[in-house]
Amino acid sequence: MLRSDAYPPPGKLEVDLRMTESSDTSDTPAKSQDYAGLRAELATLVNDFSPLINELWPRVEDHRYRWELHSYGLPEGYDKLVVADIIVLLIEALKGIGTANNKLIQAHTKADDHNPSSPDAA
Repeated sequence: MLRSDAYPPPGKLEVDLRMTESSDTSDTPAKSQDYAGLRAELATLVNDFSPLINELWPRVEDHRYRWELHSYGLPEGYDKLVVADIIVLLIEALKGIGTANNKLIQAHTKADDHNPSSPDAA
């Protein structure tokens, strides 16, 4: 989809304030350090992060595609090289976003699948 009205205006991406909290502030209540609490907090992280990725990914992909379209009309030279660099960086950003989401989901799955009180955990 290439329609610019399909996405919120730049700077309008809503971020949950929990995602910007510092973990080392002295006025923050003590955070869980036991397995069940950490697992629950990880589940919350995944639940907060994945929808953000689902919103961000198509926007970055669409933007990369439009840069590619723009590059086709450029003559060979410095401007075309700069646009090519921008496209490469956007592709790397997409890879990084995907990798971060996958690793977070893998961590959540591993935490969910593990039972620390089982005999195999020792």
